[in-house]
Amino acid sequence: AGRPYFTMELLQGMPITTFVAEKKLAVGQRIELFKQVCEAVRYAHQKLIVHLDLKPANILVDENGRVKLLDFGISKMLNQELSLGQRQGSKAYTLLYAAPELISGEEVSTVTDVFALGLILYEVLTGRHPYAEKATSSTSALSLMEQFIPQAPSKDARIKQVEWRK
Repeated sequence: AGRPYFTMELLQGMPITTFVAEKKLAVGQRIELFKQVCEAVRYAHQKLIVHLDLKPANILVDENGRVKLLDFGISKMLNQELSLGQRQGSKAYTLLYAAPELISGEEVSTVTDVFALGLILYEVLTGRHPYAEKATSSTSALSLMEQFIPQAPSKDARIKQVEWRK
């Protein structure tokens, strides 16, 4: 009929943090799964796209253990100017996974996504977010990131109880 339309793949799966907990994956298995996440983000970065809202809910794992990276709704092309909302510190991102430059409205880059990947990896390995109980606002999150150094995942008792097997 000449009308435009939009199609999408129906994705079924669970957030990566839920998947690793429910499947009781060993540390080595968690890292192997996370490598898929890094590969998906690397691919976006090669296309000059910064996601800007990486979080476990945007990383689904299907029943076959394949990772799907979702929700590029606030992403930006690296060669584009920030939108007015991004320049004014839009709250469209998820505070617990946002890099300091995103929270403060500064220039973002691929490093912005790498920061979020580090937080997600910490949570995938330990079962908890390094700042979750402490950050309640943009100001407190920035201050917390500057002053609080989370315990290394290797020191976490839950990690020591999990075998390093593939």
